[in-house]
Amino acid sequence: MSLVDEPGEFQERKVGVLGAAAAFISSLSIGQDMTRVSLPAIFFLPYSNLEMVASRTLGYFDFALRANRETDPEARLLHIVRWMLALTKKENIHKKPFNPIVGETHRCWSTSPEFGTTVFFAEQVSHHPPVSAFVIYNEQEHVRLEGNCDYGIHFHGNSASVETKGELKLTLSNGDEYVFSKILPPLMVKNVVLGTKRLVWEGRVELRSSTGLSAQFDYSEQAGWTSTTNSVAGIISAAAAADAAEPLYTFEGVCGEAITLVPRSGAKARQTLLEPADSWRASRVRIEYGTSESWDALSSLRVWKEVNTPIVSNDMYAADVAKRAIEDAQRARRAAGTSYEPIYFRRDPGSAFWRYTAGTSLEAVSELLERKPLQRRQPAAAPSSPAPVGPADDDDDDVVLQPTVEENGEQLRNKLLELAVHDDIEPPANADVSALAD
Repeated sequence: MSLVDEPGEFQERKVGVLGAAAAFISSLSIGQDMTRVSLPAIFFLPYSNLEMVASRTLGYFDFALRANRETDPEARLLHIVRWMLALTKKENIHKKPFNPIVGETHRCWSTSPEFGTTVFFAEQVSHHPPVSAFVIYNEQEHVRLEGNCDYGIHFHGNSASVETKGELKLTLSNGDEYVFSKILPPLMVKNVVLGTKRLVWEGRVELRSSTGLSAQFDYSEQAGWTSTTNSVAGIISAAAAADAAEPLYTFEGVCGEAITLVPRSGAKARQTLLEPADSWRASRVRIEYGTSESWDALSSLRVWKEVNTPIVSNDMYAADVAKRAIEDAQRARRAAGTSYEPIYFRRDPGSAFWRYTAGTSLEAVSELLERKPLQRRQPAAAPSSPAPVGPADDDDDDVVLQPTVEENGEQLRNKLLELAVHDDIEPPANADVSALAD
């Protein structure tokens, strides 16, 4: 079972700045090559990013499935807009999930009384750039969602942004296609160094469809007299680009709270597009993972098991030992010149989008729906154009430090500031941040 949706103290456990420094320094040893230092387990949640993607996209997928039963294109689009708004509820994340190792897979499914079984399957198809490819398929409605996910963190002084790259493609049973420009908007982490940390969705997500309708979501932080809110506003249009024509609707509200739909025509009244999260969170479907015998050899649940257990029990030394063993094995494969060819996904010719190799008909995904052990096939056919190639370094959780004493102090200072992204830090107003370099 995945721990991604399991309640527990480990989900809310915070790391102080002294704990961050201690964990980072304790990972070093005398004479160690400072060009590669792995980020300690204390900064991680006990699950992989593939599990996080599955939980987020599959948990409220019924919102999107309802679109398949509508005959009116506008009604269909509104259901799909609701699904995106449900994904971007208020966040309270203190740590990060593990970056998947190349070749890692994750399979799970949900069953709802209304829509039957929906299966999720993902494979980490690339390490540089780090790309997770996944497919969601509902056997009753014959609806599929395909997505590629590449996360990156960018720093902006006292804030940082967690940004995603890669499209989401939803296809209904009649062939209508809906494409999101990205999986999620950027998640801004405010007050990384000074002040009380808060997480805010900011930026734009665009949705276009084969029906000619489109939507645009704009997320921002709005300041009030005593607090701030994470707002979302958007438009729905009959043009290919939502801002290219007079909108059919606008919508506005606060993430996690009620979102209001405002028709541009006076003939229709304002209505609630999405109720507050507290009213529909309980409708979240339960995700199942099968028995360990059904897990793939490189399943997330198998790969990270020996790291997850000590993280939950707060035994960070044991967690670091287990995490280092996984990373060392990956380094050994790379040192031996072993390259990885994706098995379950291949890139579309002429694009960077990865699709499930067997297709997504009911027959093609039968091995996923049967919930039996996956049979590792031969690697998927090579793409017609080469995938982007990056430096042959280690896990993306590694810290790159220059080997000179002068540079190491500054690099260590910057790294500790980066670690503060995962912490609530409220130093005194006269705090000397440069002391972190000591």
